Amino acid sequence: MEAAVATMEDTTREIFLMLRVDGLAYPEIGARLGLSVAEVERGFVEAMVHLTRFMDEAERGEGD
Repeated sequence: MEAAVATMEDTTREIFLMLRVDGLAYPEIGARLGLSVAEVERGFVEAMVHLTRFMDEAERGEGD
């Protein structure tokens, strides 16, 4: 999981960590990063898609 998070784009990674690790709400993340709630939501979706693809590739032995 750490490797997947490390390969995210900076803002996507920040959003993911603020949500999942820090437990912040979308509006609070938006205020801290200067983003709208919709942009935070999109960033979180991007993070989840990235994680899913990364894990799928790891299961298939790709991306080594």
